[in-house]
Amino acid sequence: YVEFLFQGTSVTLWQIPGMHRAIPPQHLGDNGHHFMIAVRVATFDDVDTIWAELEHNGVELISPPKTYPWSARAAYFKDIDGNIWEVFAWEGDEEPGLV
Repeated sequence: YVEFLFQGTSVTLWQIPGMHRAIPPQHLGDNGHHFMIAVRVATFDDVDTIWAELEHNGVELISPPKTYPWSARAAYFKDIDGNIWEVFAWEGDEEPGLV
C-alpha cells in the first residue's frame, strides 16, 4: 500500500492481497479491480451513517463498515455501473501511507 498526495487529491496503489482483505474477491476478478473511487469523511460514525443510507436506498453493498488496525474505518459498495467505491475515515493523528 502506498498513497501519493497531490494538492488535496490522492492516488493510492494497493497490492491485490491487501484488496482481498478489504473487499471479497468475487468483486475484484482474478487480477484485482483496476479502479476504485474513495471518499474520505470526517468520522467513523459518518462511515456507518452513509452505509445505513446506502443500504436503505438499495445500493449494491460489498463490504460493511470495518475498523482496521491502522486506525481507519471503511465500507465498500458499487454504483449502477459496477464501479467500486470506498467511504472511509481516519481516526488519530497518523495517516499511514502518505508519500
